[in-house]
Amino acid sequence: MKEEKNNICSKFPSNYQCLQVNLLGFCSSESKKIIINTMNKFFGLLLILFVFSTYSLTAQKKTTESTSVENAEAIESVNWLNWKELETAYNKEPKKVFVDIYTSWCGWCKKLDKTTFKDPAAVKYINENFYAVKFDAEKQEDITFNGTTYKFIKNGKRGYSELAYNFMQGRMSFPTMVFLNDDLSILTVIPSYLDAPTWDAALHYFGDGVHLKGVHWETHLKDHTENRNKSEIRF
Repeated sequence: MKEEKNNICSKFPSNYQCLQVNLLGFCSSESKKIIINTMNKFFGLLLILFVFSTYSLTAQKKTTESTSVENAEAIESVNWLNWKELETAYNKEPKKVFVDIYTSWCGWCKKLDKTTFKDPAAVKYINENFYAVKFDAEKQEDITFNGTTYKFIKNGKRGYSELAYNFMQGRMSFPTMVFLNDDLSILTVIPSYLDAPTWDAALHYFGDGVHLKGVHWETHLKDHTENRNKSEIRF
């Protein structure tokens, strides 16, 4: 029988063909060893390729996710200015101005930063059409705005800026949003938190001059929100 097996195996020129015969029990023990060694090397190579491919795909996924997050952060960031930076930019190119008046202890102010001021559509629009100022109403510093210097007024353990007091006409409520025309006159003061769609609508209402066309705010808000929703559905 051994000779018969060897004779049959010798008729096949490759280990792969011999493997086929071995499945029927015809190959010699020596041929089996060769086949087993070959198969071990083959499957070892497959394992290495699998591990390498898995690692490459994981690394690529992490890189893509990281890039997406970085791009999202770049898109969803308002170009906030301080008063000195506003003066420099405004002197070069006058624009309308949006002012976010806040305090360090104001919870709704922090919510604005985490939600409303992260809205991609609104952020893109404000960066293109407004100068945006982040204004801490209780920061102890003098502020020069539109040719006038405003002092910090001490009031108990805290205090407030004269400029914040003037913007809010003495009604110190936070957060407060102020829209200024391109001549730095006040368009409106909103002593309230706004969600992203409402803030976006307000930016367009004054940025696009809709307020000058006799369109009521409620009408504009409704129309703008509907158009915004349709745009989001398309994407």
